Amino acid sequence: MINNFKKFGIGALHFGIYYNKEDVKKLFSKSKINNIKWIDTSPLYGEGNSEKIISELKNETKDLYIATKFGLSRKLIGKNKYKLFLEKFNSNKIENSINKSLKNLNREKIDLFQLHGIDNTIDYHNLIFKLKKIKQKGKFKNFGVCNFNPSQLKKIIKVSKELNFKIDSCQLHLNFIE
Repeated sequence: MINNFKKFGIGALHFGIYYNKEDVKKLFSKSKINNIKWIDTSPLYGEGNSEKIISELKNETKDLYIATKFGLSRKLIGKNKYKLFLEKFNSNKIENSINKSLKNLNREKIDLFQLHGIDNTIDYHNLIFKLKKIKQKGKFKNFGVCNFNPSQLKKIIKVSKELNFKIDSCQLHLNFIE
């Protein structure tokens, strides 16, 4: 279980697109006043800038619980038009993504690492085995999933139990602003 985890956090999807660094700094200041203690980001968010903005605001984010993700990418399909797609699982891709996020966030460990979605051809045993090894290296504290359908969720829970790997969170797509 994730200790002291709050129900509401800040989604960083638009950091670096609609919200510049100063806007984000003000948002963090207001969030502390309102006891919001965690932030949800991804290498995909803010056209790749979200994690970097969070890192640049180290004083404002040092006490925040940070969640980041792997599994979604985007492809340019026209002027300012993108299509999202699921990453094909490759054990090196996950670890490379974590390493890049650690560097972008300027952190030694990710508080919550989540799979942003999953390809239906995935070998769940191989996936969990790799995640377990990465966690043992100390690269993330907790693990979660996002946007999984019920069938995918049942499979990953089953395999996680078999391999004694804890799923700490399950995030659904919910945004009060959009």
